Amino acid sequence: MKNLLLIFIATITFVSLSFTADAQWTKLGQRKVNFRADRDEIRVTASEGTFRKLKLAVRNAPIYIRNIKVVYGNGNSTNIIVNSRISKNSESKPFDLPGKNRVIQKIIFNYKSVPNFRGKAFVVVHGK
Repeated sequence: MKNLLLIFIATITFVSLSFTADAQWTKLGQRKVNFRADRDEIRVTASEGTFRKLKLAVRNAPIYIRNIKVVYGNGNSTNIIVNSRISKNSESKPFDLPGKNRVIQKIIFNYKSVPNFRGKAFVVVHGK
């Protein structure tokens, strides 16, 4: 009985920590990707805060992300090579940004649409 109680408490603790960790991600913006274009940009303002990580969520259709360029408030930038297909209704792994928390001015992503004839993909960028 004690073992069952300990397992129950451990499970509740793990689940609550998982929800807490997810709650820290902030939506920075989204774009409906175009089958003709292969580059999109999301503007981010300093009022959104500072960030150390990014991740992408893809909705409605799959997409192949080539790279992400993150331009910071001070004009410096980081290029993140992704070269990965992200399935519809899934997320990328988190990408670490160099340095301490950074103000992001804009995020530019290069991609290749994966035609599926069921609509266009939405790419949502989250920061932490």
